[in-house]
Amino acid sequence: MVVCLRNVVLLFTYPRRRKADYFSLFPNGEWPATLSLSLYDELQEYYTSDLFKKDAQPGTALWDVMSHASYLAEPADTLRSLEKKFEHVSGLPVIENETCVGVIAKSDAIQANWKGDVRASMSAPPITCAPNALVVDAAALMLKYKIGRIPVVNSKKKVVGIVSRTDIFTALSSFDGI
Repeated sequence: MVVCLRNVVLLFTYPRRRKADYFSLFPNGEWPATLSLSLYDELQEYYTSDLFKKDAQPGTALWDVMSHASYLAEPADTLRSLEKKFEHVSGLPVIENETCVGVIAKSDAIQANWKGDVRASMSAPPITCAPNALVVDAAALMLKYKIGRIPVVNSKKKVVGIVSRTDIFTALSSFDGI
């Protein structure tokens, strides 16, 4: 922990950063919760050219790649009542009063043995994106928070779609295939 903080200070004192400087921050490959998002944004900008193929489309808006949210859950729903929905999708936005309040994954329901209600098993508050956010932004959020889907919400926090890892991979792959 102290080493990470010392390295962050060193990184910000150097006018030019080397990739090796960043690697020393994350010896286990995980993003430490104690680091600021400004460093995360800087890393994202620095690595964009290395992470994405030349023909990839990281600048595409989410509304071009998202799926419309056909399946939704409410906090009071039972996990058992979601079984049919989970035959089609692996995660659902949870809405209350037309506002996204969380996300429930099939793995959450399985972990709870399909017992209880959605409120007890959902991830809240949700990590969301606006429809005009970029694919690269959603990909970065998925990596940072280790999530497989992000609800896409309008300015009133109403769910207008959902973007999954598959949607992101499709947008980032080259037209010739990966």
